[in-house]
Amino acid sequence: MSDVAVLELSEFADRFELPARIEGLSKVNFIYGKNGTGKSTICDAVRNAFGVDYDVRIFQGFDKLLAGSVTLDAFALGVENVEIQEKVDSLRRDIETLTGQIDTEAVDENIGKQLSRATDAVSTARAAISSFVTSQAKHIKNLTDPQVAKTSYDKNDFLRDIQTASPLEPSAYSEAVGILTTGLLSSPSSVTFPRVDLESETQVVNELLQRSIGREVVLAEIGDNVDKQHFAKRGMQIHSRKTGERCAFCGSEISENRWELLDGYISKAETALESALSNEIAQLTGLKEQIEQLDHVPLDGFYPPFTSRVDELNRQIDDNKQNLLPTLRQLIKALESRQHDIYKVKEQVSLNASSDFSDIEADLADLLQENEEFSTDIERRRAQAKRQLLLHEVWKSLQEGTYSNLQQQLNEAEASQQSAQESVDAITQKIRDKRAQQSELLEQTRDETKAVKSINHYLTGIGNSSFTLVLEQTPEHGQGYYSIQSTSGRRRPITELSTGEKNIIAFLYFMQKLQSDDGTNSPKMVVLDDPMNSNDDTVQFLMMGVIKQYYDPSQQTPSSTMGADDMLIVLTHNTYFYLNVRPYQTRYRDIIRAGGKQINNPYRYFHLRKNGEKTSIQRIFKEDQDIKTAYDSLWSDLRFAYDNDRPGFMWNSMRRIISTFAEFNGMTFNSFLEKTDSVIDNTLGCALHKGLNTNSHELLDLEFDSSSCTREQMIQFLHDAFEKLDYEAHFNKYWPNYNARN
Repeated sequence: MSDVAVLELSEFADRFELPARIEGLSKVNFIYGKNGTGKSTICDAVRNAFGVDYDVRIFQGFDKLLAGSVTLDAFALGVENVEIQEKVDSLRRDIETLTGQIDTEAVDENIGKQLSRATDAVSTARAAISSFVTSQAKHIKNLTDPQVAKTSYDKNDFLRDIQTASPLEPSAYSEAVGILTTGLLSSPSSVTFPRVDLESETQVVNELLQRSIGREVVLAEIGDNVDKQHFAKRGMQIHSRKTGERCAFCGSEISENRWELLDGYISKAETALESALSNEIAQLTGLKEQIEQLDHVPLDGFYPPFTSRVDELNRQIDDNKQNLLPTLRQLIKALESRQHDIYKVKEQVSLNASSDFSDIEADLADLLQENEEFSTDIERRRAQAKRQLLLHEVWKSLQEGTYSNLQQQLNEAEASQQSAQESVDAITQKIRDKRAQQSELLEQTRDETKAVKSINHYLTGIGNSSFTLVLEQTPEHGQGYYSIQSTSGRRRPITELSTGEKNIIAFLYFMQKLQSDDGTNSPKMVVLDDPMNSNDDTVQFLMMGVIKQYYDPSQQTPSSTMGADDMLIVLTHNTYFYLNVRPYQTRYRDIIRAGGKQINNPYRYFHLRKNGEKTSIQRIFKEDQDIKTAYDSLWSDLRFAYDNDRPGFMWNSMRRIISTFAEFNGMTFNSFLEKTDSVIDNTLGCALHKGLNTNSHELLDLEFDSSSCTREQMIQFLHDAFEKLDYEAHFNKYWPNYNARN
């Protein structure tokens, strides 16, 4: 591949020194830079710059390639599967959030707690209603005068009867009590009413009063004297008309001639009228006596619903008697008056009453019939009366308002419960929907058996810490979930996987997937962004071996061949990794000789160095520019800080150089300072010595006021310290051409 690739970083000019670009990128590129020098920014720039012409593959740790599921105790492997797992995790978080909204044990207020309280309120209200109706049902059951409920009457009966409870008017209540307490009665006695036709009788009376009669013989001694007339009539009645019979009054013998005169005086018409008057008087008198003797209809035998009607009939009887008797007396009196003065026509009598007993008799007949019918259905009617009285008692129990208040409280609690339940049901449905979505997503996971087979091949060679991946073949795991199995066959919880173990799994997967056919003809741009993290030495060698197997033709296999037009960029902050992941023979020139031919060197080396807030990019063209060890990199950093006049950065590099040198030569940090104490002969030296001689011996940046000394003074101190220890040659190796002070 020709040296034509340039990565522009101008859009990141706030992070990189000008010219902000990496020039001379080749087929395989190694970029070394400490943390914070912009390696991740370069990855983003690669993706943006080469994403059209290349299939850009960037490894930036395990986050995008491996995602654990604590619920399944397995992890998803692969970009697609991880993306699915992220969606599954997102749904899981949604489910947890939704579940938290209905969890009654949650700390914060939620709809679940509202439903719980509403449910408790409903239970409390129902319990109160149950207590109330139980007590009322017991009260009604215990009523005995009369007993209106069955002996097993309970709250359920009371609740059912509430729907039809109704009051009874006092009269209806009394009637119902009467029916319930009355047994089967004997038939009531009947009443015979007199036949009364006042209109006919009045006509007869008036005819008799108006009938005119005359005398055939006139007796002067009697004349028109009514008393004498009556005396004569009476005398004729008490004498026997025997011959020689004497008058009882005067003692004289009554002659035959006298009897003939008297017979002529009392005419046949008079006799007939007299008889008619007597008969009519007797008729009316008898009728009057019947009416006077007419009794009330007896109540005995009548059932309570009819007693009021019996009373009404008796009232009518009394009214009729009061109307009829005066009229009858008037008629009788008029007849007696005519009878007393029979030859004198009397005035007619006007009818003052026209009532009789026919309507009452008819009503009584109907009443007797109804009473009889009632008697034949008495058991049903008693049950009906008992039911009416029971519903009346239920109605009375509801009038205090206790039940309605309790029912209102229950209705309000049930409304709150229903509202909360609807919300909980809606949330529960959302949870079901999201779980269904999780299942659908898991069904979309890809089987990575081929990649896992290769990963397991590498993992089995990392010693005591080795483990293998096992496909979980259950519906809830889909096709792309793997558990961890130790060398002893024990399943390890995924929570026990270290960061390094996750990283090596993801790295091996990434490298293996470079060989898969993804359906694109574009060359690959492979970027390894700090692939080395906390892995142990064995894993480091494995990782470096896999990378070399990918890019080094001498180590490649048919399954790990790097494409002719593919590119590789390895970025790292790890000095050891940088020095050992490269080809064994490191060559820096663009044109090199191989196999007797001159060819383009496929390898390039770059350093990223922090210069204050920005990073400078340095391509390495020769060996002395490159680092050889981690210790070399410290001197390289010191030179970089010196060249850029950064005393503050020099301070930390000096401290780390001294610490590393002292440890390598069997000295402690303080013993190094003690042995170089004699070089501390000025204010600067004292400040440096005091600053270096601290209780913290970690390789950390220390605060130091760089304005108190120059870069030359700091290098002079370092030179004098090594000179004091007889290691000036060591200093000169890393700092050639040092001009010592005079």
